[in-house]
Amino acid sequence: MVSYRFIRHQVIDGIHVATFTLDMLHAEAVNEVRTLDQLGKNVALVIDFRNIRHLVSGSLFPEHSPFGPILKLQKEMKASGQQLVLCGMSSDLRSLFCATRFDHLFEIHAD
Repeated sequence: MVSYRFIRHQVIDGIHVATFTLDMLHAEAVNEVRTLDQLGKNVALVIDFRNIRHLVSGSLFPEHSPFGPILKLQKEMKASGQQLVLCGMSSDLRSLFCATRFDHLFEIHAD
């Protein structure tokens, strides 16, 4: 069994679910999701943001911003026929995704 620092990974009804276990999202946490080696072609990955309350600011710490890695993950998954779904976002985080128009790039669900 693989151990992760920033996520809890489980498979529920054939769908991979990665839940962030920290309250501040940063690039290293998103990159950990990208290392999930059990994903095959034509699978779905749900990233659960329920524990996230803060994001590392890309303007203050661009190398730690989670936006670049999450966009790269989306691109990689789409290219390999995989589906990425984001869920469990707080209203503030969801508003940020809407303000940056990321809600047009990602499939986002409440839960």
